[in-house]
Amino acid sequence: MKKLILWFQIRALEATLDGQSLALELVRDAETINRIIIAQIATRKEWHRLRGEYLTLQMDNKWRIAA
Repeated sequence: MKKLILWFQIRALEATLDGQSLALELVRDAETINRIIIAQIATRKEWHRLRGEYLTLQMDNKWRIAA
């Protein structure tokens, strides 16, 4: 169940990153661009954290199947 929740969270963050990238193409205000970039950095950091948890669960599952 936890693996499924992590998968959905990762997909949501990927959608967020995609939207932020699209917004950067349209925005011209420097302050807004900076805020979007800072938000992207935080989103990527969270994406990497969740992806690590997800991969750890996958590895644990593979070891259980092999044993």
